[in-house]
Amino acid sequence: MSNAHYFVGIPVPSKYHAYFINLQQTLELEHYYRRVTHATDLHCTLSFIGELSSDQLQQLQQLLSELKSKPFSMSTTEIAGFGEGKIPRVVYTAVEGNQALDELEQKLWAVTSRFGADRKSPYVPHVTLAKRTRQIEDIRFTGQAQVSWEVAEFCLFRVNKGMRPSYEQIASFPLQLELFQ
Repeated sequence: MSNAHYFVGIPVPSKYHAYFINLQQTLELEHYYRRVTHATDLHCTLSFIGELSSDQLQQLQQLLSELKSKPFSMSTTEIAGFGEGKIPRVVYTAVEGNQALDELEQKLWAVTSRFGADRKSPYVPHVTLAKRTRQIEDIRFTGQAQVSWEVAEFCLFRVNKGMRPSYEQIASFPLQLELFQ
């Protein structure tokens, strides 16, 4: 096994990076969090897998390339957070509920769970803005965060710990209509 961890996600299109960076700056997240998401790392995680051997990585890529799911629209709605206590562990923009997104996540789960993906809590689609708090003062982040885009692919990412940007896209998989024979 390598030390690298992997996940499957939907990257935020580059034309929306400035929007999300503006949100991070307006909320002054760098003051409250040790890790503010780099523009090119913005994504909606579909399945966190963890470590993979090179053989497992090759097998996973093959299975992901065979997955069929239709393109869809994704919309963020508001700023929210994960975690109890005085300050949320993670600040994110919520992703609006979407049947096509849910179906894609379920199909991916059926594949990635065979490679060690583990769900510790129910799936909550979101785009992380910041994590790893540095402050203990009581603060909540709220507000609108409305942006939409067409999702035409999902990607496999490698986590490069200690680097910025941290996530390296190693493969992309186009969404396409299922073909019935």
